[in-house]
Amino acid sequence: MAQEMLAALEPLGRSAGTDPAGPGRARDLIGQGDATLADGKAAAAADLFRQALDVDPHDADAVAGLAMALLIAEEFEDAIPVYRKLIALRPEDHTAWHNLALALVRTGDMFEAEHVYLRLIDREPEFVEARANLATIHQARGKLADAARQWRRVVDLDAKRADAWANLGEVLIDLGQAEEAMHAYAEAAKLRPKVASGWLNYAVAAQEAGSGGRALAALERVIELAPHDPEPWRMMGDVKIELYRVTKEPALLKGAVEAWRKSLQRDSNQPQLDKRLHLYGPLAEEAESE
Repeated sequence: MAQEMLAALEPLGRSAGTDPAGPGRARDLIGQGDATLADGKAAAAADLFRQALDVDPHDADAVAGLAMALLIAEEFEDAIPVYRKLIALRPEDHTAWHNLALALVRTGDMFEAEHVYLRLIDREPEFVEARANLATIHQARGKLADAARQWRRVVDLDAKRADAWANLGEVLIDLGQAEEAMHAYAEAAKLRPKVASGWLNYAVAAQEAGSGGRALAALERVIELAPHDPEPWRMMGDVKIELYRVTKEPALLKGAVEAWRKSLQRDSNQPQLDKRLHLYGPLAEEAESE
């Protein structure tokens, strides 16, 4: 999951610099490069920005254009030194710092990418996207406490980010903090109420936190959204049987058996459910006849 998240990180557009319509051959080439890049021709744009740099090696707009063209062309190794040059020319260009870190991620240099994001956040503490990407790197590297700290900061800064709440929930589950994970998954589910997986994650966390009632309520939502999925029916049976063991309520036993049967109707290749039905099915029938 963390590797998929890393692959989904996106670059930011380059920051505006001086007016590319200014005088000189370099200015003309930069303008052509910008237009070519806007047309989706990253390799051709890179050539134009290189020509501009041949004219003026210190033109920050040409460096920025070349860096972005290389990043879009997925020439990450080549983009890294160009972004470093841009940062030397424009140390306050937070977009350049962000995209340098992204290029480092794409080359597999997580350690250096993490370092760059930390420096960027130190400069711009409320840069939400940088914090989210740093949290993703922490998560991929197994630094779960650090990841949780960054995801919490992300949702503090932007409470409407469902992905951040969901990722925070995932990290907290891995840390064994089921109660807090349940809260995070609940926020994610409320922000994306029609996404079945969000409610399923909430149900898993609620079950681990010992809140069977909340787990069942969340599973009802999952079933509404994905009625043909066997997983919520299986899990509903598991939650009800746990509650039955505590309360000895026959209705919970019957409900567990019915849920397992519905799960098997949707996926018959579940040998563990066959065993549970073999064990609890007769007990449910006996309880119903009393």
